[in-house]
Amino acid sequence: MLLLALLLCCCPRALGQPEESQFGDDLESELADFDLDIAPRRVPRQVKTILSKETKPHIQELAIKTTIISRYAFTAVHCAMLNRRSAAAEGVFQFQIPAGAFISNFTMIIGGRVYQSEVTPKKKKVKQENGEAGNKESGDASVEEVEVFRMAASIPGRNRAVFLLTYEELLRRRLGRYEHVTSLRPLQLVSRLSLDVTIVDHSPVTDLQVLPLRGGRSTGSAPPRSPAKLEPPVTTAIRKENNVCKITFSPNIIQQAKITTNGMLGDFVIRYDVQRDMGIGDVQVLNGHFVHYFAPKDLPVVPKNVVFVIDTSASMSGTKIRQTKDALFTILKDLRPSDRFNFISFANKIKVWQPERLVSVTPLNIRDAKKFIFTLVPNGGTNIDDAIRTGSGLLRDYLSGPDASPNSVSLIIFLTDGRPTVGEIESAAILGNTRSAAQEKFCIFTIGIGNDVDYRLLERMALENCGMMRRINEEADASALLKGFYDEIGTPLLSDIRINYTEDSVHYVTQHLFPNYFNGSEIVIAGKLSNRSAESLRVQVTASSSDRTVVLETDVPLRRRQAETEKRVRAATTTVAAGAQAAGSEVAQGLGLVLGSMAEDFVERLWGFLSVKDGLRSRLRSQTSAEREDHVRRVANLSLTYNFLTPLTHLVVERPEVLADVNFFLCQVLNGHFVHYFAPKDLPVVPKNVVFVIDTSASMSGTKIRQTKDALFTILKDLRPSDRFNFISFANKIKVWQPERLVSVTPLNIRDAKKFIFTLVPNGGTNIDDAIRTGSGLLRDYLSGPDASPNSVSLIIFLTDGRPTVGEIESAAILGNTRSAAQEKFCIFTIGIGNDVDYRLLERMALENCGMMRRINEEADASALLKGFYDEIGTPLLSDIRINYTEDSVHYVTQHLFPNYFNGSEIVIAGKLSNRSAESLRVQVTASSSDRTVVLETDVPLRRRQAETEKRVRAATTTVAAGAQAAGSEVAQGLGLVLGSMAEDFVERLWGFLSVKDGLRSRLRSQTSAEREDHVRRVANLSLTYNFLTPLTHLVVERPEVLADGTMATAPASPPPLLASTANELPGEGNPPKSDGEPGSQTSSLSNKIGKVKRRPAKKSITFSKTSADGDPHFVVDFPLSKLTVCFNINGEPGHILRLVSDHQRSGVTVNGKLIGAPPPPGSRKLQRTYFSTITIVVDRPRRAYIEVTPKKVILDGRDRMVLPCHATVAVDSGALSVSVAGGSNVTVTIGGIIVFVILLHQYKNPAPYQRDHLGFYIADGKGLSGDCHGLLGQFLHEEVGLARLPAGGREGPAAALQVKRRSVPVVRKSRRLYGGARTVDCWFARNNAAKLIDGRYEDYVTSHMFDTAQRPHGTNGA
Repeated sequence: MLLLALLLCCCPRALGQPEESQFGDDLESELADFDLDIAPRRVPRQVKTILSKETKPHIQELAIKTTIISRYAFTAVHCAMLNRRSAAAEGVFQFQIPAGAFISNFTMIIGGRVYQSEVTPKKKKVKQENGEAGNKESGDASVEEVEVFRMAASIPGRNRAVFLLTYEELLRRRLGRYEHVTSLRPLQLVSRLSLDVTIVDHSPVTDLQVLPLRGGRSTGSAPPRSPAKLEPPVTTAIRKENNVCKITFSPNIIQQAKITTNGMLGDFVIRYDVQRDMGIGDVQVLNGHFVHYFAPKDLPVVPKNVVFVIDTSASMSGTKIRQTKDALFTILKDLRPSDRFNFISFANKIKVWQPERLVSVTPLNIRDAKKFIFTLVPNGGTNIDDAIRTGSGLLRDYLSGPDASPNSVSLIIFLTDGRPTVGEIESAAILGNTRSAAQEKFCIFTIGIGNDVDYRLLERMALENCGMMRRINEEADASALLKGFYDEIGTPLLSDIRINYTEDSVHYVTQHLFPNYFNGSEIVIAGKLSNRSAESLRVQVTASSSDRTVVLETDVPLRRRQAETEKRVRAATTTVAAGAQAAGSEVAQGLGLVLGSMAEDFVERLWGFLSVKDGLRSRLRSQTSAEREDHVRRVANLSLTYNFLTPLTHLVVERPEVLADVNFFLCQVLNGHFVHYFAPKDLPVVPKNVVFVIDTSASMSGTKIRQTKDALFTILKDLRPSDRFNFISFANKIKVWQPERLVSVTPLNIRDAKKFIFTLVPNGGTNIDDAIRTGSGLLRDYLSGPDASPNSVSLIIFLTDGRPTVGEIESAAILGNTRSAAQEKFCIFTIGIGNDVDYRLLERMALENCGMMRRINEEADASALLKGFYDEIGTPLLSDIRINYTEDSVHYVTQHLFPNYFNGSEIVIAGKLSNRSAESLRVQVTASSSDRTVVLETDVPLRRRQAETEKRVRAATTTVAAGAQAAGSEVAQGLGLVLGSMAEDFVERLWGFLSVKDGLRSRLRSQTSAEREDHVRRVANLSLTYNFLTPLTHLVVERPEVLADGTMATAPASPPPLLASTANELPGEGNPPKSDGEPGSQTSSLSNKIGKVKRRPAKKSITFSKTSADGDPHFVVDFPLSKLTVCFNINGEPGHILRLVSDHQRSGVTVNGKLIGAPPPPGSRKLQRTYFSTITIVVDRPRRAYIEVTPKKVILDGRDRMVLPCHATVAVDSGALSVSVAGGSNVTVTIGGIIVFVILLHQYKNPAPYQRDHLGFYIADGKGLSGDCHGLLGQFLHEEVGLARLPAGGREGPAAALQVKRRSVPVVRKSRRLYGGARTVDCWFARNNAAKLIDGRYEDYVTSHMFDTAQRPHGTNGA
């Protein structure tokens, strides 16, 4: 549908239709994917075109919620993207945050999995490269000038991704206003866009103003002054009530398109102030922390002495110098008569307008200054050092002269657009010279214009000299921003401000000494209270104004301020929650909860925010490395405590690894088995029809009935409007709340149902049979009527605390009646409370009717457990789920038909792969949702999944081993080895686990004894194979025998052989071994044992033949008729699988061996060695089976599958196959009694670096193999060879030539050690990978996988 819509949009004639018809019904139905808030037919043609051509994931929802509580702003951003394509696509979440804010959380939810970010310390002096190891990558955000946070992630086809970002900032007061800016630049039209800002303050909010959208890239420094009449953006709603204001902005997709079609809406700007009283300021207290806002007003202006130092290098040409001049002309008008000023321009050289003095503000001086500014011409380089020192000298000389006002404020305003290129160019030297020149007598404010500025130099220059730095972007209006910056610092009201608190009452106070206070700004201090129980806090402020010293003092009542602050926090959270509730959006409610949680500790978080800011400034001002390291440590620790992303921390996010074309399940493949996890989400809820059948017999009295009622009252609240329901109570008699019908969920029906539940009184007996049949009849009648929804899910929830005592009391009869009543039309879920319940009856009742049983212990909280059980099954998303796989590609698949899938659950299926060499596995899922049939299909790439699963297993075993190694405990290391060994076959063991579970359920559902016995046999065999203790197996433990004198009895000379039942025997035949029951008996019987165990000791002494492949690998072939032994080497590559024996067409036997690599021993000429790590024997007669041998285990897969350890002695017969393991020595495989292979186990207890556990393969009896047998060894079994001796061949001894299949092969005499070095044989050695000796070349014997049996043509290697 999507491709068709795109085709119609892009190529209107593609289907022979006119252009105007391209937005027909097909496209309108396709628009449903975008989840618009408006009907598709109302969407304009231009918007439809934009949406239909969109190829990247579409943003369905962008919700931004901000809570500003006492000027500290918490913002949460929720972005939901939909990948409408079938293939995975990259979704990019991009959001611009204010430069002064700190990110405090980032989370992604993709494919149902949550990817939580982690703030970690930045590694010292480590350069970040693109893409870190593994799946962990950092957000692309430079925090020192944070503008854009960007995160890209792959989104599976037809799937959603949710991005959640939170950040915090303290709003700065500038020119009498706080300004909050939200960037709205989603880069595309958004289906649902909403912005919600809540302002809650201790004082009434004044001068609230919402500006028009500020387009383009935000500079973050726009001056607050604006024209008087400014209309807020369309759809903006403002609600103001004294201390609380709420602003919302939610344009639909059409309104967005009218603003811009590229998604770059601009900045949403809110400005406001708060009413403030004269005096000490506002102090707020919360949870042991305080914050103090100080912003006095109506004070006389302090005179200022200002030197403007302006860059006039060549790079300032054009717009920059023009805008700078315009700003300076305007600033000249704003100078006050009491001020003193001067101008310096700098390029290669320094020019001073009025040398050696600062001049007063007179009309003549202003005129002359304008002339100087007008004549400035950019040229030359940038001599920053001399410029700063010259300006500093001017100010120092003036301040030491007689004309300087003692209470004036002195400052340098320094502007540049480049880096130092003339004079001193080293930043450290320039900073040192600046400090020496300023001598802490005045402040330096720096301004950078454009992208070629050393902003770190300007920032440090300002911070080290009590000023601040401002950045102006290249494309910004520099004139307005320069004037705005001057306005902020152009009206000083106080200098040398010191704020003190009661000694020993506070600690960890943020900056409390300030050189200046400018009109319209605000000073904010925060700290911790040392004594929370103190009644008051003494606050003292001292400062200098224009004509006197100011001293302000007061006692702050801490408890009252705590209560007031708590009240404001409650007001904030209540307002946010009410707004979210009114919106009716789960997203809005979720964001409200997030912000509410953060706001509860806003004073502490504000203290953390300011402490980090102070620490970062102190770090930049540090003069020694030790001082710097101390600040770095403190800031890093605080950042981690509050999860702030700062210049000293790093945001690490695990990104999802999206597997192509698999967006509705996870499939893992390992060693011929697969497991399939299916857990879809974001599906509409399926309506349910539910009948609650509740036991009210006398035994339910007291706590049980009370808790049951509580749970039912809660469950009633959770029923959905589309559901249908009824209640039945039962004791001696049956009571039906609404006879003969199921009712809809309405307030009136809920009220009446509560009355029915409330009146339930326990008495009498327990009539389970009639209760179930009555409930079943209600459901059957409803489902056959006209009101039933065809796709609804029907169920009975049955609860009892006892056994049947009234009516039918025989379990078999009750189960039969239940099956007849249900007729497979609905599921029955049973709950038992207490110890007097027939749980076997309830379990069978549930299992036979597609439900499940839950047990509640006598002392448990039944109310919570009942509600929890209902929550598990109360939200059906799918029904009639059928999961199918490629025919003939799998077998022994566990349960793959499911009546229902409930929200939050998971379906797991496992099975065996019939054909391991298959490239892919086709998977199809069909199910019914609330309104349609769902069909999902995909091809699973088996080899890739095998590799991925092996990678996960290696990661698991490595992690376990590393943890055990770190623990340093032999026990931990031993457990790690055990778990690692088991994990290597976790998919197979999971299949075995599920198969046993399925079998046990099927056993309970069995209707005949034959059916039951079949399930018992299969489950018992599987339990023995995987060593599971189940209801059908028995745990036998050998106990130590302690003698009368307290010593241990002598242990047996050798351990008893491991026992395994034969695969073709039915458990239950014969009698199990008896224990004599006497003291000292060595077995402990824990349960009844089912099944017969056959003892057959394995043979440990076996006569081997010479024909073998062992060691590196060295091949030896014995020709008994010719009385010759021939040997050769194969120099294979690690990972190669060699065909050793190939007789698939005749005897049905194939043997393959896999090579592993090892480094050579010291002094060896070889670069590497290879050994056999795995040998498989595949048998195709009379039925397909295989044996896989490794140094650790033997896998026998015949009628049933068995895994035998190589360290134990065990013998197993399975049809035509017989396996005998001599513990730690060898494995003998006998096929049909006429073919015998022996596999030696080479194991090392303490291996050297060049040693690997490996196998040796010997053909002990090959008479059963046909004359057409082939393979590296098999081709010689029925051949004869001749030998012709040649003249001496040098060091190698007498040379000769073998005559093999009419080929002449040069050979030399050598010796070989067999059977692990136990025997040595002389043989004739053929060089060069057995060239001419074997048919074809060595590469012809390399197969694709371990179970490959295909016949391959081989060359003849003619002589």
